[in-house]
Amino acid sequence: DIISTFITLVRHLWERISCTQPHDAINPPATLPLNIHNFLHDATDQDHDTVELLWKALMWIAWEVTDTQNCRNDHRADHLLPLFLKFGPTNGVAFPDFFPPHRTCIDPKC
Repeated sequence: DIISTFITLVRHLWERISCTQPHDAINPPATLPLNIHNFLHDATDQDHDTVELLWKALMWIAWEVTDTQNCRNDHRADHLLPLFLKFGPTNGVAFPDFFPPHRTCIDPKC
């Protein structure tokens, strides 16, 4: 169903989405980065307004990822691979993306 697919996709994109926020942010962003929004639009075959509404309604549920490494390595989500292969490259999204294990701000003002 669309809701579980949306949540699963967002959880797989958690690190990519969180990279658009300050390094110490713990809450989901109010809006999705444009490339993520467009990927979700393409992958779920929903119009842009529906993707925005799904994010507003489900962002707190989808953002509850306690272990992003396990989420990315969850082989039950292998069925999402065709979506990432088809819509990921045009939107700058990979399955999975690779990120360092820790995020810190290198700006001394942080």
